[in-house]
Amino acid sequence: MDLPGLAGAARALTADPRIEQQEIDGVPVTVTRPAGKGPFPAWVFVTGAHPLRRWEPVVQRLAEGLARSATAFLAPRRC
Repeated sequence: MDLPGLAGAARALTADPRIEQQEIDGVPVTVTRPAGKGPFPAWVFVTGAHPLRRWEPVVQRLAEGLARSATAFLAPRRC
C-alpha cells in the first residue's frame, strides 16, 4: 500500500529498483530487481490471462516495494 509519509521515506532511504523486460521460455516477463548484487529471493506474480495486468499501478507498486526490500519480482504476461 502507498501509506502517506512511509512510502516517501522508503523511497528516500532505499535505492531504486532495476526494471527489465525479458523473455523467459518464450514468455515476456517484467523483472523488478533490487539494486546491488544477488542472489535475491523472488516472487513470481501470475496475474492471469490478461496481457496488460503486469502494467497496472497496484502491481507496479507491489513490485517496487518488494524490490526495495531486497526481493526480486517477476510478472509474466501470461502462463
